[in-house]
Amino acid sequence: MRSFARLITVSTLACALSAPVYAVSCDTADISPIALACAGRYDGNVLDNSAPDVAIQISALAALGFTWDGTSFSDFPKLSGLGGATNIDFPGLLNGITYVGIHVGGGAGGGTTSFYKFDAGTSLDAFTLSLSKSSGAVVYATDPGTPAVPEPSNWALMLGGFAMLGGVMRLRRGETLSLV
Repeated sequence: MRSFARLITVSTLACALSAPVYAVSCDTADISPIALACAGRYDGNVLDNSAPDVAIQISALAALGFTWDGTSFSDFPKLSGLGGATNIDFPGLLNGITYVGIHVGGGAGGGTTSFYKFDAGTSLDAFTLSLSKSSGAVVYATDPGTPAVPEPSNWALMLGGFAMLGGVMRLRRGETLSLV
């Protein structure tokens, strides 16, 4: 009986240690625009390419509806050294449903990491974080958006180029080649 109780205690402890750890759950109001869903407040910074951290990222993103196989972490746009910034501005624009991971805190405690799904609308340049001490962020996915429509001046330049090309072709049509 004693060995059975010990087995139960050890297996319970193993399950508890293998599960992702977070003290407080995230809040959809942590970012603006308001998140559609969030997962986390995982202990420490899990926004890197180590196997245990990738497993947490895959699990958290799957809870939000995003499927990632854990490869090509280096392809995702990242921001580091945010220095507590609350305005998170990635290079390029965010469009439509967007998935991000954000690490806040740091120092000896390591802070926490949360993952968010939100609707960026069209051509969102930056979003706002209501948590202090941001240190890093990753964009896992955003819709590419609609392609830009050329400005009227670009259309005029293109049409002028076609007109000149047509004029040159018309002038050359009258020339004959002489073979010597």
